[in-house]
Amino acid sequence: MIQRIQHFFLLLSAVATGIIILKPVISIEVPNGESGLMYASALKSAGAGEVILPSLPLVFLVSLITLISLVSIFLYKKRLLQMRLTVYNMILLVGLLGLGYFYARLGAKEISGEIKLMFFSVMPLVAFILSLLAWRGIRRDYLMIKAIDRIR
Repeated sequence: MIQRIQHFFLLLSAVATGIIILKPVISIEVPNGESGLMYASALKSAGAGEVILPSLPLVFLVSLITLISLVSIFLYKKRLLQMRLTVYNMILLVGLLGLGYFYARLGAKEISGEIKLMFFSVMPLVAFILSLLAWRGIRRDYLMIKAIDRIR
């Protein structure tokens, strides 16, 4: 199914958002030495691993974005639908950034700590850029096929 470069971009975008579910995205450090790690599913204390603040909407949004990226790969014969789903995916990625920031601020307020970004904090931005590149490739294919059909 990975026939064109845009399918590779969509696959990498799905991997980038899938990583968010497994890895901690944000660290919240408290001045007394205790800290919390923000996963997609919840804010957990770093030492004991107990849940401080659950974040189920964040898990749902990340799962939806990953699923849309994977489904878009297999819609290579329906380019208009593939482009539309990729645009929806980019809009949801912007929403993911906003919702992630909201939960990070809420968690920092909950344990009176300071937000520290980690390596995996940039994954939504990376996924957005990869989705944009995929959209450009799909659009280029659509315009090329449209031009070929016009010549016939």
